Amino acid sequence: MLFTSSSCGLILKKPLWLRLIMLFFRLQGSTGQITVTQTPSVVVSELNQNVTLNCNFSHSPDHKVTRIILYWYVNDPEGSDVNIYPHTSEEYKKRLIAPDKKETPRNMSIILLGVTWKDWKKYQCMLSYDKAGEPERKRGQGVLLLLHDSMVFDLAPRTVSSLLCSVKVSPDPTFRLTVLEDGVEVCRAQNDTQAPHAVTLSLHVPLHSGRKYECQLNRSSELILSRTYFNQPQSLPEPIFLYIAILLVPFIILIIILTLYLVGDRKGYRGRGKK
Repeated sequence: MLFTSSSCGLILKKPLWLRLIMLFFRLQGSTGQITVTQTPSVVVSELNQNVTLNCNFSHSPDHKVTRIILYWYVNDPEGSDVNIYPHTSEEYKKRLIAPDKKETPRNMSIILLGVTWKDWKKYQCMLSYDKAGEPERKRGQGVLLLLHDSMVFDLAPRTVSSLLCSVKVSPDPTFRLTVLEDGVEVCRAQNDTQAPHAVTLSLHVPLHSGRKYECQLNRSSELILSRTYFNQPQSLPEPIFLYIAILLVPFIILIIILTLYLVGDRKGYRGRGKK
């Protein structure tokens, strides 16, 4: 056996062929596992959209896996599992689409149609299968579905001197609403409630002329929504009537002079006629 010495003491060094054999068996062990994975673990969506909830089933070719059955569950308020696929819940009966397992045998994801506030839950997939004739089950770690409504970012009601930014979100503490003025953060609102229903995050910001404002909805470091508002400086209306008046003054004066001249000339003509 080979060895080398160092200042830290004696370090035994295995032969290259032995290290390669150990690496081979490690890789065999890692690739030979049967796994059910759900990534990402959190999905954020706007209301009324269709959402894909991922679930991937993988195993090595040396595993003879048969009779695969896919299940999906959600947790009810009491913490119990409620089966939503295959369809046993009327709430989800016409709202779930599963991929064709013949075309994508590893993809066990489902699509949830037209999400509403009631769909703010954690979803878990489970695979039931036979391995070498023995029944087994594996669960994914679950995916949490968080929701938000559309963002409102405009002049606050009954005022022209402040902006209002508001958005309704699932009561998750990682949601944050921020307003920037010319790229600099001026205020923020963090979702710190533990309400069992959706909450509204809102911010009021003083409005200054010529500034660009941006409202952002973030979840941790991820940007979810962004709206901008540019307060363009008000320009004074063109003094059109003043221009017209200035242009008309010479003509008016000329008309007055001509009128006086004609009136005076007519009087003089009448005076000469009487003589």
